Formats: sequence, C-alpha cells, structure tokens
Amino acid sequence: MDNNNNSKDDKNQNNQNSYLGAGIGIGLPLGAGLGVLFNNIAIGAGLGMLIGIVTGELMDKNTKGVKRDLIKVGVVCTIGVILILLTPKVIGYLF
Repeated sequence: MDNNNNSKDDKNQNNQNSYLGAGIGIGLPLGAGLGVLFNNIAIGAGLGMLIGIVTGELMDKNTKGVKRDLIKVGVVCTIGVILILLTPKVIGYLF
C-alpha cells in the first residue's frame, strides 16, 4: 500500500514541473524571434527564457502561498531583466 502512495507522490512531483518545461520551451524561441527583429538574439532569448520560467513556475504553483511566491518570482524576474539588459553595456565598457 505504501508503494501506491509513493508512486502517486512521484507522479505528482513529475507533473509539477511540466509547465516549467513548457514555459521555457515556448518562451525561448519566441524571445529569440524577437531578438532577431531587434538585432540582438542573445538578449531576446534570455528575456524569452526568463518570461517562460516565470510563466511556467506560476502555472506550477499551488494556491497555497501564491502571494508570497508571486513576490519572490517578481523580485527574481526584475533582477534577471536588469542583469540581462546591463550585460552588453558592461561587456562594451570592459572591451
């Protein structure tokens, strides 16, 4: 009987990250496509992947603690966007 409970928990754990993978899989190509339009594929792909991670993570979350999780994801997303946007300027400054 414990094996059935363990297999259900394993299935729930495996299904929990399915939206995260889908978010990355959709966000990365869309971001790269936008990067091609703006002549900067790396930044577009990075932003697309970041948006995909955030979207997938929000879809994977349960309703418990959603407000706290949204704040965490928002802070991480903001820091990620700032780092992605500053990277070319820092590289240009160094070289």
